[in-house]
Amino acid sequence: MFKYTLDNKRYHTLNYYLKNKFNCKVYKVSLNAGFTCPNIDGTKGYGGCIYCSKTGSGEHGGNPHKDLITQFNDVKEVIDKKWPNAKYIAYFQARTNTYAPLKVLKEKYETVLKIDNVIGLDIATRCDAINNETLDYLEELSKRTFLTIELGLQTTKEETSKLINRGHTLKEFDDMVKKLRDRNINVVVHIINGLPYETEEDMLNTVRHLNKLNIQGIKIHMLNIIKDTPLETLYNKDNFHILTKEEYIDIVIKQLELLKPEIVIHRITSDPDIKTLVEPKWLTKKFCVLNDIDKEMVRRNTYQGKYYK
Repeated sequence: MFKYTLDNKRYHTLNYYLKNKFNCKVYKVSLNAGFTCPNIDGTKGYGGCIYCSKTGSGEHGGNPHKDLITQFNDVKEVIDKKWPNAKYIAYFQARTNTYAPLKVLKEKYETVLKIDNVIGLDIATRCDAINNETLDYLEELSKRTFLTIELGLQTTKEETSKLINRGHTLKEFDDMVKKLRDRNINVVVHIINGLPYETEEDMLNTVRHLNKLNIQGIKIHMLNIIKDTPLETLYNKDNFHILTKEEYIDIVIKQLELLKPEIVIHRITSDPDIKTLVEPKWLTKKFCVLNDIDKEMVRRNTYQGKYYK
């Protein structure tokens, strides 16, 4: 059995990591704090990344019309029935969650940290949306709670990054990872497989690059084409190749084989909103994808880090 798992998976599962760190069930509660994004409001660009929905990748976050405490308790009431002794991590998910004045950030973060059994914060953001003042605060925060910063990268290929309108360079990303790690703050990176015109080698190169950085976790997504996005327009115009389920599984396994075994896998497929998904339709069967990855890894007798050097 792979070392970093509790359920016979062959990659370093988040469940294993959290259970071993806190010795209990830990559940992440997704929240929508009503932030915007420098790639939406004109600071870096307009409209966001070409794949972003109107909710700013926060489809599974809380209801932004409710305050953070209510959002949190809506989820906690359900979870407490199944795991009455669970601890919680508040996950600021939608859009760019460090993109506001420090006073606003403190108000939002500190509000949820006061909730009973909240043992950490998980903050999704961009590498170009954390200033030095915020860095100082995050460092202080990390000394009194379990803090994770999630950074969107998606790809290391600069040509693709420009195409999808990321609005930052690879160097900016690498520099921010170093700044966070110099302050001993945990970093989780988002990548996307199946971006327009990328090859398998491009996707593997993204993982090879991340191995060179001091990151603690990764989220692997399959590209979602969502209704009413610039990506849908591009797809309708050029009909670029969408990875089949089999192609996606093959690439993910090869990425896992290259990854350091210590890097925690926070996500290994996407979880799109069925109502707005254009392609690929196979993504709607999330657990089938997860199970097929597990079965194929067994069939190949492989595991995370097999080819890591």
